[in-house]
Amino acid sequence: MSSTTGARGLISSLGSKETQQCPVAFFNFGTSMTDTGNLLNLLPYSPEVINFAYPENPPYGNTFFRRPAKRYSDGRLIPDFFSLAFGVPLLDTYSSPTVFNFKHGVNFAIGGVGLTSEIAGSKYFLPLQIKQFNRFQNSAFTAQSQPECKPSFKSLPPRETFQLALYTLEFGSSDLRSAFHGGVSSAVITEEIIPTTVKSIIDSVTILYHYQAKNFLIFNVYPLGCSPQTQTLLFSENLPKDDLGCIATVNELTEAYNRELHIKIEDLRTSLPDANIILFDFYNATVDILRNPSRYGFDPSSVLKACCGMAGLGSYNFNPNVTCASEGVKSCENPERYVSWDGVHFTDSFYQTVSKFILSGHYTFPSYDFGEICGLNFSNFPSSATYEEVYGGLCNVWYA
Repeated sequence: MSSTTGARGLISSLGSKETQQCPVAFFNFGTSMTDTGNLLNLLPYSPEVINFAYPENPPYGNTFFRRPAKRYSDGRLIPDFFSLAFGVPLLDTYSSPTVFNFKHGVNFAIGGVGLTSEIAGSKYFLPLQIKQFNRFQNSAFTAQSQPECKPSFKSLPPRETFQLALYTLEFGSSDLRSAFHGGVSSAVITEEIIPTTVKSIIDSVTILYHYQAKNFLIFNVYPLGCSPQTQTLLFSENLPKDDLGCIATVNELTEAYNRELHIKIEDLRTSLPDANIILFDFYNATVDILRNPSRYGFDPSSVLKACCGMAGLGSYNFNPNVTCASEGVKSCENPERYVSWDGVHFTDSFYQTVSKFILSGHYTFPSYDFGEICGLNFSNFPSSATYEEVYGGLCNVWYA
């Protein structure tokens, strides 16, 4: 998608394997795909959450955490795998209600978030997360300028961290999904929603850049037409399928969004020449897994089915009226063999595979192998690992 110039720039900024000057912190902005607790901290057992899923109840979190951990998955999300690979504590949320450690960054992502908020039905869209980041940064700088605040320094990122951190942005899926399910026409999606959504991302990167951010990882959108939720909700419309067995029109519009994002990122590289911007091709990474499930440890017969759900229209094990963790709903016995967890979000195993792609430079443009350059350790990635084994002895407030 782009030249290797950006890769050289990132190496120059973050350092080589010899100097070990790799990301020292992570600031994540996103949706429920990367939300590690903000939504549940702000809206515990709220109607908005209950009508969607029950991530505060089992079987959510059963893998790795062995209990609900405020994540829309059976286990870990991409920010969790990044922390494991870099050997730092799991990224605390901005809304952390009790003990926190922000030395290695903050997670601002929140479930249900959209960029075109009137369509996605959410108040917690990206501009608000950017404002939260600015407030956090200003508060950290203020605290570090006051000697009496010195005891809190160990939980705050040093000033230089904001330039050396990696800023990850995972957006777009909520806006497109809401449009598809809301009956919005393809023309409106193409002419209004896609440009507005992409512009919000580009504007946010520019703002973060002026807040000292230099290194960015931006996700495009995975093939929404393969989602068990989308396949079920649009089942009665008898829409044509592509060669993956997914809804062709939905995937085509998702690809249109991704093309627009790519074009605007190229423009952004020109306007911010000293910024390092990596685009993760979430779409084609997911297509690779769906086309070659056995290669990555997934069951070919289950790649389009939800692990945790109940039968609905079609064969996707998704029922919008009886979602995962509802009374009487059980999860599959082998979630590590499934791509989709609850019909909307992915499994711990899927996120594990995708995280390895990103950190090894696969499906990233430009390609940047964090694993090689930073000497990363993926030994705690397998689903056999548990929180107690990896982080035993630490204060486990993430599920309070």
